[in-house]
Amino acid sequence: MGATETLATGPTPRLTLDSIEGNLVLNGWDRPEVQLRVRGDGDSLSVDSSGEGVAIHCEDDLWVQAPVQASITIHSVAGNASLSMILNSVTIGTIEGNTVVNSVNAVTAGRIEGNLAARLIAGDLTVDTVEGNAQVAKVAGDVQLGRVEGNVSLDEIGGSIHATAEGNVKAKAALAPGQECTIEAEGNIVCEIPREAGAAVTLKADGPIRVKEFGDERSTRSGNLAFEQGSAQARLNLTAEGSIVVRGIPPWGMDGSDFAAGFEEEMALRSVEITQQITEQIESQVNEL
Repeated sequence: MGATETLATGPTPRLTLDSIEGNLVLNGWDRPEVQLRVRGDGDSLSVDSSGEGVAIHCEDDLWVQAPVQASITIHSVAGNASLSMILNSVTIGTIEGNTVVNSVNAVTAGRIEGNLAARLIAGDLTVDTVEGNAQVAKVAGDVQLGRVEGNVSLDEIGGSIHATAEGNVKAKAALAPGQECTIEAEGNIVCEIPREAGAAVTLKADGPIRVKEFGDERSTRSGNLAFEQGSAQARLNLTAEGSIVVRGIPPWGMDGSDFAAGFEEEMALRSVEITQQITEQIESQVNEL
């Protein structure tokens, strides 16, 4: 059996996880309180609560339920981390394992020492270092990945993209007027953009470069390829030590503002159902301890 501690915090607490020495599961719910669950009798858990601020240290795995409007700061996690259903900002220092982020607002992270999977981000996603692979999908804002040591997948990004990878990169970017997509990779790059996008394009590769279904088809065996398409109000800059393929695709019908509105609507429709599912899942996990 595990130990549970519940704190009345109000709907918008500031939650700080100073040091989690095991795995972390943190989910939002619709209650104005924070619930913490750990293995054993709770000796591994230390909590300091002051007003709307809650500081937590845990020497084992930790399960957290927090109000969906909580502000989350995570200094360090020694294991894996899973975060979902948080509509306020999330700030992460270091996570030594894999990280899954789903249905949250803006995310800022320092170092992810495993793989990163992020989906349905209503704001910006900024990560300094990912030591594994990064898989990112459905982000309304900008995505900035300072250095990814593995491969990168960026799917349906509504804002600008800045990413550097030691592996291959596959990206699907909105490339709306005023936006910029800049990617550097030691491997290959495949980038899909709307056929109607107006952009100034600069491509540099040690291997072949090919542009398909985006204005005139263009190709070169290696070197540089630069051209302007349409209004050229966006910028596409790709640099690869391998090959580059730029492919025009039909518009996927959602810019950043539309995405954010759709996100909020989906969150409202799903919140009660997801909260119940999460609660049942965590209770089942703890009862099995």
